[in-house]
Amino acid sequence: MSNGVPTGWMPTGFDGTDAILAQWKKRQADYFVIASSGAFQPILPPYIEVFDAAQRLFNKGEFEAAVIISQTACEVLGADVLARLARKKAIEYLNPWIRRVLRRSGDFNNNSVRKLYETLSGDSIQGQPFWTGYEHHVRIRHEIVHGGRRLSKQEGQDSLNVVGQFIRHLEQVIAAQHL
Repeated sequence: MSNGVPTGWMPTGFDGTDAILAQWKKRQADYFVIASSGAFQPILPPYIEVFDAAQRLFNKGEFEAAVIISQTACEVLGADVLARLARKKAIEYLNPWIRRVLRRSGDFNNNSVRKLYETLSGDSIQGQPFWTGYEHHVRIRHEIVHGGRRLSKQEGQDSLNVVGQFIRHLEQVIAAQHL
């Protein structure tokens, strides 16, 4: 038991992405209400809020939870970038199909999702210097969720570092392609 939470606290097959995405859609709607009201209150993009939460968990010594949540940030950003690319290419009508067929449509470690991203963006993300580290991070996340793996502080930090590189890369793609 660690910090009052039983070892293996994450149920096998746990995936909270749908619940998190629903919360962010509500926040997006709230953003438009605030923006149109004239009262300005900066609202961070969902992936930044989630990545910040992962960093807070890491700082509290919850390395496994930090890695799981940081991957959620990657997947939320990935799904957002794919939706933006679809909108730019005028194929946003395919978004429901993409989400249904690709199930975890923001997981760039999934070959089909990554190939769709690379086709729409022209960006060979798999060729980026951080990619091998990102694949390792995703593998560790899987071992935590499905096998109860424990991490050292350094392993947790390495994962957060590579997630930061992944996020910065996609932010650069968003800026360069005016998404």
